[in-house]
Amino acid sequence: RHSSGTPPALVRFTSARRPSPLSTTQVQDQLQLEAVTNLVSVGDSHIEMDAVHLLGRSFAHALVKTVKLWERPTPYELQKQLEVVADKLPDIYTSGTTLNIWLERESAPPLPPPPSEEGAFMEMGP
Repeated sequence: RHSSGTPPALVRFTSARRPSPLSTTQVQDQLQLEAVTNLVSVGDSHIEMDAVHLLGRSFAHALVKTVKLWERPTPYELQKQLEVVADKLPDIYTSGTTLNIWLERESAPPLPPPPSEEGAFMEMGP
């Protein structure tokens, strides 16, 4: 029973039936090792991608998700990449599989073919 001035949530039980803090910690550690772990890395370097895959090996059930940004983007390009990642991050996180995503620069639309010589000149009548 708790005293009237102490909220029930803060009462410390010392009963011999309760597990010791050490055994509770051991159980928590075991649960953390068995839990599915989401590891998400976003960056422009292969080093970050390698590091998160290495970290993933320390968990029994890890879903490693990497998003590779462009190297040396302009500030505008970086802003656009981060907007795309921010928009898709919930889908990346909730995906039940390992993902490796590479953002690519959009290629410029193809240029129209140059005009032929016939179309380049107008013929004038006599």
